Amino acid sequence: MFFVIVGHLMDPWELPGIAHFCEHMLFLGTDKYPSENEYSKFISAHAGSTNAYTAADHTNYHFDVKPDQLEFSSKPINLGCA
Repeated sequence: MFFVIVGHLMDPWELPGIAHFCEHMLFLGTDKYPSENEYSKFISAHAGSTNAYTAADHTNYHFDVKPDQLEFSSKPINLGCA
């Protein structure tokens, strides 16, 4: 599990919902896993699961994978929402 210190209270006035939008972007594709849901499929194929939520002051990502895949799951993921 990891969390990013950005939540919905930090959304700019002109972009309400951007923190929650970025939360969902992970499951729409990344640099390494560009196809929609490809990352989720990899996690599922290795007996894992994912979940996420956006709170007022942070966004939480939860990943559960088999121990032999921990090296993979601990690598940074670029969401492109910076």
